[in-house]
Amino acid sequence: MIARAFQSDRDEPFAGDPGRAGGGSSPRDGVQPKPLSRRVRGVVSVLLILHLVAIASAPLAMEPASLPAQKVFAVFRPYLDAAFLNHGYHFFAPEPGPSHLIRYELTFSDGRVENGILPDPAKQRPRLNYHRHFMLSEFANTLAVDDSQQSTLQTLSRSFARHLMNERQAESATLFLRRHYIPSPQQVQAGTELDADELYAERPLGTFSLAESAVVRLAGRLQLPGDLQAGEVTR
Repeated sequence: MIARAFQSDRDEPFAGDPGRAGGGSSPRDGVQPKPLSRRVRGVVSVLLILHLVAIASAPLAMEPASLPAQKVFAVFRPYLDAAFLNHGYHFFAPEPGPSHLIRYELTFSDGRVENGILPDPAKQRPRLNYHRHFMLSEFANTLAVDDSQQSTLQTLSRSFARHLMNERQAESATLFLRRHYIPSPQQVQAGTELDADELYAERPLGTFSLAESAVVRLAGRLQLPGDLQAGEVTR
């Protein structure tokens, strides 16, 4: 019979080891973290309050907004832009404006004409992909309402057209900036459908081919809100 020698430094449980006999707490539990000083806690609290004020200032500064709200937003805007916290609140509140799409007509070598919309919810999936394409058409409208950005608008339109022609093997593309107005409360009460013809208006952006620049250049300004100009076409 072999008897194991008792080794007190190895087998005897600590009085405070919860996993062994005796219970209690480990010696390590007696080490308490050093609390933050009152000054540090004060600084952190002030920074958190300023951060929350900055977050709230962005939606509060959207039109219609008070002058104090706009001044507060102007102070915090550099921080919001740098931290990517200045989101597009105007898409949702307080009064969303009309949305904008790109309608196109593709002409093929056999004379066939194909119509489409960019973005198209049936083609741009999932929803995030559609939203990214929608930002492109909204950017086109941002250029269209700025008289000084008409050359950039033509460059962007040509880029859209070349992409569509390369993708579909078309010879030319005619683009239109389509505006979809939000129905008024009176129109809703009258039973106007959300896709009613009267809620749409279009502005031609130009006709493009792979071998040429735009053969149609349009002048004028796209007003927001208001009717479209520069060769307005109503759907």
